[in-house]
Amino acid sequence: MTVAAFRSPPPLRRILAGFVACAGVTFTGCGTKGPELYQVKGTVLVNKKAAEHATVVLHPVNPATPDAPKPRGKVNADGSFTLTTHTVGDGAPAGEYRVTVEQWLAGARSDDPPANRLPAKYADPNTSGLTATISAGATELKAIEITR
Repeated sequence: MTVAAFRSPPPLRRILAGFVACAGVTFTGCGTKGPELYQVKGTVLVNKKAAEHATVVLHPVNPATPDAPKPRGKVNADGSFTLTTHTVGDGAPAGEYRVTVEQWLAGARSDDPPANRLPAKYADPNTSGLTATISAGATELKAIEITR
């Protein structure tokens, strides 16, 4: 018997090579873990009332990567929020953050476009003046109080 008799036919080799390549692409990055996340809760008040439907976003002061996800939370009817980075309520990585708050609500008439009901300075991490520090372990942020 010759060595040629034990070789796979060319089409089978191509299929096998394609399978290995697909598996490599599919599983690349599996098992890589991002930074540990910690539960974070807080409250947002506007003129001493709950800022229902507002969105709080934490912008890392020194991000690990420019496109790192930003922890965010939606404010409930009682003014409370819980931060989410990847899945609902999973928290935020430890670190220093600049905070933005926006409250987009529909206009009074159906043809009015939605508008941010909070002063524009709170929509920009460089002008909001709001900061947060997330430490290892659960964190309760200081209440964010905004006046209009």
